[in-house]
Amino acid sequence: MRNLSEIEKLSLIFIIPANILYTLAALSHSWFQLPPHSFYGLWWVKFCDILRCQIIPAFFAEEPLWYHMLQSVSLIGWTSLFLSLIMIITTKVDKYLPHSLTKRNRQFSVASVCLISVFAISTSLVIFYAKLKESSPHRTPEISWSAILASVSCLCQLSASLILLQPVF
Repeated sequence: MRNLSEIEKLSLIFIIPANILYTLAALSHSWFQLPPHSFYGLWWVKFCDILRCQIIPAFFAEEPLWYHMLQSVSLIGWTSLFLSLIMIITTKVDKYLPHSLTKRNRQFSVASVCLISVFAISTSLVIFYAKLKESSPHRTPEISWSAILASVSCLCQLSASLILLQPVF
């Protein structure tokens, strides 16, 4: 572990919870709910009827191509979340980046990765909600606790990137 500046330590206060919150959100089956019986998650869908509930992989739901696109965007966000944590704690990733980015603008590089994760996660939330709303025009999808965790994770990453960009500008 390398020595961190005060700004980097402050940004870690936001980056670590963002990683935890998004991991919890991504592993659940409860991002959005179509009342009364359907719960949609990133990887699983839960359909309930009067007798029982079934949890099936999400890409076996209505439109697999749409789910693969959503999962890809979400994985980009999840990878960027983890990469921002690794980049700020260690210097292992530095050997894969151009020398000019690691020496002079290290905080700017980490902030950029944070912003990529913010963009990917927020885009996946918007796409998910819009597609569910389009697929059932008579019902409005309800936002569930996992979508809220993903949103809070997004806000934490945005805060971390703004903190890291503070000395640059």
